[in-house]
Amino acid sequence: MISVFDKNLLPFTDGLRKLTKLLLEFRYIHFDHVQIRPSEYIKGQVDGDMKKRVVPVSPDALGQPIEVFVHQKLGIALESVERAMRHGALYLDGKRITGSRLLPAQGTVVLILEEKGRSAEESSSPAPSFRVLFEDESLIAVDKPAGWPTQPTIGRTGESLVDFVSLRCHSTVSVVHRLDLETSGVVVFGKTSSATAALALQFKNRAAEKKYLAITQLPMPLSGIISRPLCRDPKRAGNFKIAVGGQGIEASTRYQRLNLRDDFCAVALYPQTGRTHQLRVHLASIGAPIAGDTRYGGCVRIQERTIARCLLHAQSLRLAHPLSGKAIDFEAPVPADMKPFWPGVA
Repeated sequence: MISVFDKNLLPFTDGLRKLTKLLLEFRYIHFDHVQIRPSEYIKGQVDGDMKKRVVPVSPDALGQPIEVFVHQKLGIALESVERAMRHGALYLDGKRITGSRLLPAQGTVVLILEEKGRSAEESSSPAPSFRVLFEDESLIAVDKPAGWPTQPTIGRTGESLVDFVSLRCHSTVSVVHRLDLETSGVVVFGKTSSATAALALQFKNRAAEKKYLAITQLPMPLSGIISRPLCRDPKRAGNFKIAVGGQGIEASTRYQRLNLRDDFCAVALYPQTGRTHQLRVHLASIGAPIAGDTRYGGCVRIQERTIARCLLHAQSLRLAHPLSGKAIDFEAPVPADMKPFWPGVA
């Protein structure tokens, strides 16, 4: 009988990795600030850069506290679920839940586990500064800095854009759409439940008019529409790819080249649908991946400059105001790390 007391002493072979996994069943592991047993750890669904658990609400759960429901369905310690809820990593039908609530007869519960691998063990970063583009009693629009998550996760709470916007507003604001971690630009939050619902409906019905800017590799056609369905890439967790054989979900992107240089160009992108990684996959599919987007083949250097992130920016957004119904435009200026690549482009 073999006795192993420290998994770090095991040689890195496939057979012994399996043995290590079995041995861990008798030890504790750490998860979202709370020590739990491996049997309580639930592997999450990977959605782009986000890892989450999605649980449909069945009629027999009517009136059950949401935290108890998640605890029973996912097998995660109740204390962990409550902690996630307090920090805004729990959602019911797209609405952030920060306190105990009784479940309706149907709906969808989402528990965010982590985003792009950021966990509680990482050191905290200083609060980012952000520009407020518009604010009234119903909503607030801000310019999201690149590299910061739109919403909190169970593994990293209190350090997301929605947390800092909520602090500024002295009340909890709600997420109605999100940008990828490395994407900068316009993000809108609802300040009331009615405003949040009205804003979210516009995104769902594709009434929101979005414009993105990107720096891409060559060749890049002058203009066109990319209508290619997307699906998850089974070979690369968290990635998406162009679906073939009638599979996947509809995705459409209109693009317009703004300028052309020897080894890159600036492009305006107008997504007609809002799929995860849509713009990134679509541009890569025509041989013009976004600079810095290493996940989909983007380069890491242009003209002796190192590209530190995916150079994608949500420049503008047009929505109907949730109260007046009048069109309102939000615009975020080109960020400093993208300006050197297109002099003269606003």
